[in-house]
Amino acid sequence: MNTTNPPKSPESLLHRAVRHALARQATPIAPDQRVLVVIPDATRPVDLPDVLEPLLTHLNSFEPAHISVLVALGLHRALALSELRPLLEICQAAGASLTQHNPHHPRLSMLGADVGLVAEPQAEPLIGSAPTGADRPLPALLHPMLFQHDRIIVVGTVEPHQYAGFSGGIKALAIGCAGEETIGTLHGLELLRHPGVRLGRIDDNPFQQALWRVAKMSVPVDALQIVPGHPEPRALLFGPVRPTFEAACTIARKAFFYISEPLPWLHLKLPPSKSDNFYQASRAATYAALVEHSALMPGGWIVLEATCPEGLGRGDGERAFARALARGRDTLLAELRGELQSPEPGVGGQQRAYVLAMTLERNPIALISPQPLPELDAVGIRQFRSLQEAHRALNLPLVTGVSLPDIFTGLPILDH
Repeated sequence: MNTTNPPKSPESLLHRAVRHALARQATPIAPDQRVLVVIPDATRPVDLPDVLEPLLTHLNSFEPAHISVLVALGLHRALALSELRPLLEICQAAGASLTQHNPHHPRLSMLGADVGLVAEPQAEPLIGSAPTGADRPLPALLHPMLFQHDRIIVVGTVEPHQYAGFSGGIKALAIGCAGEETIGTLHGLELLRHPGVRLGRIDDNPFQQALWRVAKMSVPVDALQIVPGHPEPRALLFGPVRPTFEAACTIARKAFFYISEPLPWLHLKLPPSKSDNFYQASRAATYAALVEHSALMPGGWIVLEATCPEGLGRGDGERAFARALARGRDTLLAELRGELQSPEPGVGGQQRAYVLAMTLERNPIALISPQPLPELDAVGIRQFRSLQEAHRALNLPLVTGVSLPDIFTGLPILDH
């Protein structure tokens, strides 16, 4: 009988990069501190086990009082058991608890969490004044675990984001761990209409500014920020959340945009993390069309290739997106301009439908997917089974440079 231990799998490049970044940490964890680690959900392009295992090992070296892990879902669907299992095994081995955020009950966490003592509803602050042009305050409803720990560490990927400029930073708390009302208000039409809310911009961006007001915590917040790349991260930084996020954005700004000649159309084949549903897949089209100085010519087709096994999506935000799409492109544009009243003002998720309508006003969209999505007919999105079929039906010109393997890691823009 062979009693030798099985050989260990070789360490991944991401796992090694996390270890090296954490080894440079300057501020130790006090032995009596309760530490909360906030991690992203399945929609982010990062192998979470390869991040979580070295992070918890590092934190345990300081012998903290307890480590809790919170999955920042926002309004996305909860992680399935198959997605949770490797995270649970890592947490159990490290003596940490694992909880999924619930946006509908910001004072109640998912099964197994220690709810503890939280403020009375009337004591919840309204953070800052309403943004320019807003007609309501911004309620800061956050998960109670954020107030039950002595130190918070957020894990995030820093990549272009339609509203925040770049993802990552304090967004993990202000959106990922927020209540439905907070998420809906932040994604309302007031901010969406603002010219400063743009892809790739964090300075003078009122959406980004609002995130920091919502999640202005009374305990130290550190960040492990990952700038994605292939086969290894472009950068991995660790330190206090704001300067670390800003440093990662500087790297991401240089990494994710490249100068291109004008492109008559685009074929965008999506990575698995953005291909589960059309809510996520639609980001590729909106990024390509609405980025400042887009290389895609107005009127040029955007051909998305995504499997979308979850249809439009299963989370609350995705369902709100589907309801908004059913109203049609022209109605959504009229609501965005203030000519019509939205039937669901301030509901998180429908903002993606408005941005998609803006994209469709500039560029038509086609989807290549093994299963038809009838909900897309309302906004005029054509659907095909193969790129060859789309080529013939749309009479697309045969040119080089239009097929992009991953627009989330490389956005073509014009020289300016």
